[in-house]
Amino acid sequence: MGSSEANRPLKILHVITGLSRGGAETMLHKLITELSKDGTSRHSIIALSGKNAFDFARLGVPVTLANLTGSLSMPLAIQRLQRLASAERPDVVHGWMYHANVVACLIAPKATPLIAGIRCTLAAKQEKIFTRASIWLGPTLIKARNGRVVYCSEQSRQQHEAVSYPADDALVIPNGFDCERFKPESEARDRLLAELGLDPEMRLVGHAARYHVMKNHASLIRAFADVASGDERAHLILAGREITPANSGLSKLIEEAGLAGKVHLLGERTDMYRLLPALDVYVSSSAWGEAFPNVLGEAMACGVPCVATDVGESAAIVADTGRIVAPKDDAALAQALREMLRLSPNERTALGNRARERIVQNFSLAHIAATYANLYRSLARAAS
Repeated sequence: MGSSEANRPLKILHVITGLSRGGAETMLHKLITELSKDGTSRHSIIALSGKNAFDFARLGVPVTLANLTGSLSMPLAIQRLQRLASAERPDVVHGWMYHANVVACLIAPKATPLIAGIRCTLAAKQEKIFTRASIWLGPTLIKARNGRVVYCSEQSRQQHEAVSYPADDALVIPNGFDCERFKPESEARDRLLAELGLDPEMRLVGHAARYHVMKNHASLIRAFADVASGDERAHLILAGREITPANSGLSKLIEEAGLAGKVHLLGERTDMYRLLPALDVYVSSSAWGEAFPNVLGEAMACGVPCVATDVGESAAIVADTGRIVAPKDDAALAQALREMLRLSPNERTALGNRARERIVQNFSLAHIAATYANLYRSLARAAS
């Protein structure tokens, strides 16, 4: 590689499943935001679907929507995306999750280094048929392309390597967090209380996730009903895609638990950096599938102590700054929430400060982005 060629910005082509505000898309948005600061890399995206669009336009990142609507559309779509990838001549192609990894393997130009990103723990039995197919196709395609697998958690790496995902040169790069954006804010609590019409003495437990059985809203609501029966000050704040009164299944869970007026449904929020600092406690109730929950780290960065189920890397992230309970154990989840709410405000603040310090020291976005940048450079250099 000549000097002028070596000094040009690297071109990274990302393939993602959709444009929702899921964990992979959220981390990709943060990563591109950070890497774009020094001009050493340029990024483009192929999205397999375009639902619930994440806004990459402000970053100046071109997005191509593949609009894969079913198996019949695949052959022609793959040919079109192969032509696009060849014309773009990326230095690295980076897939983000199972479907995207399959497509990345099929469209990456022959000599282009490929990264297959795995952003969850293995739960094939709970997945839809096309996701299961993508999981089992992954090892064969990735090995055929001599791809490098990058996980966001050690548990995810171990599980996938046990089902034949390539172990050679696999990496674990955890999620990173912008601790200047996600930070404690003294006015956040008063602002949210005013929004909800609640008195200052109320205690706010928060949860943010799309409505999906994996996130286990049912267990959380049952556990919170137990907590609220003995603490009239406790309120549950729910946010996320489909977390609205129009969701009949969720509304029925709340009604059957006798929690009318105690659970607040905020829908999908784009201002989590303003919402999270308002909470007294954040809770992650997932039953399976998590690897490194973004919102858990964001809550900790905001100085909020957390209760989480022992799924993926949650226990390792929280460590001694919160409470960890077994998944699907309503009683244990309720008890952990009670313990956190019974702490004095000063005790919760101290715990939250420790949580933030843990994120700052171990999971800063600048450090994680630098790790990805070094990986991109090393792969491009080896291929030149």
